Amino acid sequence: MDHAHDARLISGYRERHGSVLTEVFAGMNPEEVDQATRQGDGIPPTVIALSVAISARLRELAADGPVVIELDGPVLVEHPLMPQSDDEATP
Repeated sequence: MDHAHDARLISGYRERHGSVLTEVFAGMNPEEVDQATRQGDGIPPTVIALSVAISARLRELAADGPVVIELDGPVLVEHPLMPQSDDEATP
């Protein structure tokens, strides 16, 4: 098997992968990306991007109030910054 071009193929893949992730991160909230990167060293950039994208989508779903989604069972998703209504406030 000829591996003469392997280094060039790997280099091209890394450049393409890096440019796509740069575009993905550019479209995301910088504060959320920063928070995701502070979770620990060694987390692959693709995992960070997926984490931020999922978090953003869950916030969108819960923006108008609690929402139940089905995974392996029902999960209640509530936006943590959603203000309480006067009816929900406790004395």
